[in-house]
Amino acid sequence: MSSRYANDTTRGIPTRRGGGHNPLCRNSDSSINILRTRTDGPQRLKPRPWERDHRPPTSECSAQDVSTKPLPSTGTEATSEELATVITVKNIDLNIEENVRQHHTDKFENTMEKDCAGKTVEPQLVIRRAAEFKITIEFDRPYNKKQDDLTFIFKTGEHPLPTTGTLVTFKLQEGADRSYKPDSWGAHMVNLDGNFMTMAVYVPAKCVIGEWEFVVKRTLVKKDGKKMSFRYEYPDDIIILLNPWSPDDTVYYPTEKLLDEYILNDGGTLFYGSYKQISSRGWNFGHFADGILDASLHILRKAFGFKIDCNMGDPVQISRAVSRIVNNYDDNGVLEGKWSGEYDDGTRPTAWTGSIKIIEQYMETKEPVKYGQCWVFSGVVTTICRALGLPCRSVTNYASAHDSDCSCTIDKVYILDDDDDLIKFDILCKDSVWNFHVWNEVYMQRPDLLTSSTDYNGWQVIDATPQERSDGFFCLGPAPVAAIKKGAINIGQDTPFVFAEVNADTIDWLLDDVDEYYVLGVMKETIGQKISTKEPTGKRFRGNLSNFGSGGDIDREDLTSLYKYEEGTSEERDAVALAAKLSNADKNPYITDSMIELKLEDQDEVIVGKDFSYSVMVKNVGDKSLTIKVGMKIESMTYYGDAVDKIIHKKFDKMKIQAGQETKIKLDVPADLYLPKLVEHFAMKVTATCFVIEEHRSVILEDDFRLRRPDLTIEAPETCKPGETIKIKVYFDNPMNKTLTKCKLMIEGSLRSTETPNGGTIEFPDVPGNSRWETILTVKPKIKPTTLKERDLFLSFDCVELPDIVGLHGLDLSD
Repeated sequence: MSSRYANDTTRGIPTRRGGGHNPLCRNSDSSINILRTRTDGPQRLKPRPWERDHRPPTSECSAQDVSTKPLPSTGTEATSEELATVITVKNIDLNIEENVRQHHTDKFENTMEKDCAGKTVEPQLVIRRAAEFKITIEFDRPYNKKQDDLTFIFKTGEHPLPTTGTLVTFKLQEGADRSYKPDSWGAHMVNLDGNFMTMAVYVPAKCVIGEWEFVVKRTLVKKDGKKMSFRYEYPDDIIILLNPWSPDDTVYYPTEKLLDEYILNDGGTLFYGSYKQISSRGWNFGHFADGILDASLHILRKAFGFKIDCNMGDPVQISRAVSRIVNNYDDNGVLEGKWSGEYDDGTRPTAWTGSIKIIEQYMETKEPVKYGQCWVFSGVVTTICRALGLPCRSVTNYASAHDSDCSCTIDKVYILDDDDDLIKFDILCKDSVWNFHVWNEVYMQRPDLLTSSTDYNGWQVIDATPQERSDGFFCLGPAPVAAIKKGAINIGQDTPFVFAEVNADTIDWLLDDVDEYYVLGVMKETIGQKISTKEPTGKRFRGNLSNFGSGGDIDREDLTSLYKYEEGTSEERDAVALAAKLSNADKNPYITDSMIELKLEDQDEVIVGKDFSYSVMVKNVGDKSLTIKVGMKIESMTYYGDAVDKIIHKKFDKMKIQAGQETKIKLDVPADLYLPKLVEHFAMKVTATCFVIEEHRSVILEDDFRLRRPDLTIEAPETCKPGETIKIKVYFDNPMNKTLTKCKLMIEGSLRSTETPNGGTIEFPDVPGNSRWETILTVKPKIKPTTLKERDLFLSFDCVELPDIVGLHGLDLSD
């Protein structure tokens, strides 16, 4: 057995490294047994985590390793005869290849030996808690359990303590006793072969996750009764993660095959658009890529204020901390959110194709990356959670409500203008409905909840998009999905907010006079549509980026039934009633139904740059003729529900509509009228109003739709050989009679462009109106991990006039 980490035996035993000394050592009174400590073994390969965090010390204690404090004066040293009895550690082999394979961590690039600038970078051991891993120790002679006093030490953090679970010591367990499982550290011998001893170390199920130091301590009792200890410090940290494969871990996922998706899949898709026009974008989570695990652990430490304690072993605390630190509002976190449409000092949110470049930029600058929106926050959260071992998926909720006052209703207030047309009274409209919103689900048990029921174990909602404060911070969750469905909004963290996002009633109010409000209508079925995530195949996304045609729903899993009962059923209404009771909200406002019904025509296949029309169907469901005045308005809008600019507003002539009659009213919208007023995502809000003269009341109906944009078409092989360089063709047709400016292509994935081998951006000339843009990319698949045959390419074409043109291609490595 050989290792670059072998002890340098020419230095003799003990080797003094920096004057090593236990800071808990007693004074030098000769009547007290003094423990002198000597440290040997190779030098550390890299600074300790708190040294890499680039921060000042967190306490009055120096950030310098306590082992560098000077030795006290203790009088006599051990004799050479006494020293000769001490067993010497010559080498430690962490059996990395075997351990990472058994712990499902072999995809992490830091577990593989690699070449960096001509230097060999040694692999690092990454394991999961609630499981055993093997360590082989080479001594200078055979181990004798009666003679050799061995203690094994694992510690993490700048100031490890037994009381915080960050410092543990234990002996080798003899025989078949494994009573230390699942709550305590322990080890037992697996094999003893000459000078080599292999032991299995068990990491407890509640272990703090992160980088741990490993020390083998040998103790010598001298003839005078005083003790000396000899410490062999392994030169690299052992990374310990959560373990969803172990039933003893609270993040255990019972269907192991699905962990191929929720932990092991480093690529996927994020759904966006609208519930009538579901679209998706490929996303490179990339959590196995070089440096991303180290970055994720740094981000987690920062979320806990660089204080490592037992909370970093609790997935409830971990997930909530991640939801806070991924946005920048409270802790100078990873991403800065921006929704104004002005991104010249950063990257447009729609241009990102994955998490790697975001995290790498954050680690390089230690400043929030500009800019993100909900799907970007969610993509980064998925990356970090999967890296840490927490099962995670990105989830999109269409027609997603934002309840600003915890009423569990979405309230809109209108007033009548001089022509009896309804005008939204914006100052009183704090709630909103987003076209879509993307959050995350993480999987765990919830022993922290004050209930004996296990119904609330399983998927939990967390959300890093900064919307409302929770306990003073911009974070959300974990909120049990099962509690959301039941309306049990008193269970979990921030459950009322998520309940409203998926199941709030929308109430339209008329402010008729000062302090006089009347209900115009209650919409009970509009909020929370087609809640979507990628189907857990464990493979690359196979569906269409734009959800059109017969294959549109391939690889999309609908989660709506997990969040809410079927609309209109007694169970669904009971859930709403329970939420209303717990929130003290009036969910049953008095309303008199009008005899006029409105229905807006679906309009979701219009290509940007083309003329279109929008129609409203007006029906008299009563038994008398009525006189009506109809108005239609179309506005550009953000995806988060804010109207930006009026495109067209037409008030139609007063008309009679007979009992039972239905009439269609159409509004034509030319491209030249709407193009200058569009904002990103190309979403529009249409509002139809009808004032019924005989009833002296108004009816209002709103809807939104999105203009279609082209996707990137990618022509490329379906397979290639490892190391083979291939050409791929990428193109799209500009549908607008307008030149596209400031064009660039962002690239990420395990198919590496030879122009930007580490992922990056390629700039291109302007694209004339109504023309085709195309380019040829030369790409080469990453060699590692060799156990994974899939390679992916994630592309995003960005420009000022037509952003958010995306493409995704995957291929398999052939033998």
